[in-house]
Amino acid sequence: MLVLLPVIVLHRCVLMRQLTELATHDGKTGLLNDTEWRTRATTEIARAQRQSQRFAVLLIDLDHFKKVNDAHGHLAGDAVLHAVAAAISTETRAYDTIGRFGGEEFVVLLPGMHTEAAHAAAERIRAAVAELIVTTSIDGCTHVITGVTASIGIATYPDTAVAIDHILHAADTAMYRAKTQGRNQVVAYSVAAPN
Repeated sequence: MLVLLPVIVLHRCVLMRQLTELATHDGKTGLLNDTEWRTRATTEIARAQRQSQRFAVLLIDLDHFKKVNDAHGHLAGDAVLHAVAAAISTETRAYDTIGRFGGEEFVVLLPGMHTEAAHAAAERIRAAVAELIVTTSIDGCTHVITGVTASIGIATYPDTAVAIDHILHAADTAMYRAKTQGRNQVVAYSVAAPN
């Protein structure tokens, strides 16, 4: 019995770690889920307030993603989401906070960044997504998916807003401006810009 006790404890620790991962991360992309991303963003706001720092938020939406699902199926669409998540992770810093916002939307919090630096980071992400070639095999059929693009909106703390929901709304507004201006581009939130 004494020999089994360490095995049981170890097994329980592994299960707890797996449950924590499932509760905080998106199953399709491995990124933070919306709830965990918001929790970490709220913590970042508190830190930024204490230290008089700034940060930027990027809201990334894949352009015409429904066409990928319609042409290749949802499993291929999931492979694209996974590839986009990997591209975003590659183009960001280890301490940036990346999450899947929902559907084909992703969100990134960039500590210490002002609008110009965030714009450069967003352009790197936009270019990386546009260069993706996703190859997946489903039921013996190979699907090669190219031409995926993203529209990205930027909002900054404290310039745009000081509450995370307001910052997200501003980034969302900027992202929709990118869509209406032709897609596959980066737009920073501006109060002066028309809705």
